[in-house]
Amino acid sequence: MEVKMKRELYIVGIIITSIAILFGLMSIPAGASPASDTEISVSPSSLVFTFTEGDDIKFYQAQICSVTSGNPFIKCLELSSTSTIPTDFTVYVNSCVDATISVDPLFGAVPGNDIITVTLSNTENLAAGTYNYAADIIIEAPGALNSPLYIPVNIIVEPGDLQPPAISVEPANLVFTANVGEIPAAQTITLSNSGGGILDWHAATTSTWLSLAPACGSIGAGVNQSITVIVDNIESLAVGTYNTVIYIEDINAGLSQAVPVTLNITKAASSWQDHLERIRESLPQSEDTGNYKRYERMREILSRII
Repeated sequence: MEVKMKRELYIVGIIITSIAILFGLMSIPAGASPASDTEISVSPSSLVFTFTEGDDIKFYQAQICSVTSGNPFIKCLELSSTSTIPTDFTVYVNSCVDATISVDPLFGAVPGNDIITVTLSNTENLAAGTYNYAADIIIEAPGALNSPLYIPVNIIVEPGDLQPPAISVEPANLVFTANVGEIPAAQTITLSNSGGGILDWHAATTSTWLSLAPACGSIGAGVNQSITVIVDNIESLAVGTYNTVIYIEDINAGLSQAVPVTLNITKAASSWQDHLERIRESLPQSEDTGNYKRYERMREILSRII
């Protein structure tokens, strides 16, 4: 009701301005061409944003004005003119909803800037329902006979899934294996919201040799997100098995899932020097024995060919 009243007041203002110009009480803005027969048009003549309660523009990768983008929070307006001479225009938004409606560009000329992108954001406070005349987009073009143009904006918020968010994690555990001094390849955990609404999550571990990227985020119902698990800072770890746990928490519900992580540190494959050293240690201590001399001869030959 308030939006409709503002629109009617705006129209009254335009009528008063036109009468004032007609009787010489106001001058025509510079650049305006009231004698011109130029008219501009816009398509579509109205916009309807439809989305599910709890949905948000941040959950969509495509942030462009396209019919095929699949993003319900972005719409296109196409301007056209009856003249080939560019006509300047300015775009305004008159909104009365608890959300943000923005346009790009805010000004331009047609033909030229023929596409106006309209974006709806910050919709988290909109409850399920229909918001008729939630806003007006006003296009003013002083050089056009039919200026200004009004494009009403309606918003339809469909009821969302009443199920709470639910954490699903794959795989259930991770195993890393590396030789002493080596860093194993990173692995990935796939986190998904198998419930409804928005899952605000945080992941953490108490281990000094494990890091996570990213360590927090928000995902909608049925949406997946990858967490990269990186093993590092293991130079000082001796041969053995090390265990830790990654905890992934639903921040709002206080619930979490545990992902056990095992790190196996093994000794690198023995070199020929290691084998010879073990042979030497098993020989009599006296260097005069035949076995020790044969060992020395073997070491000399191997050192030349390897």
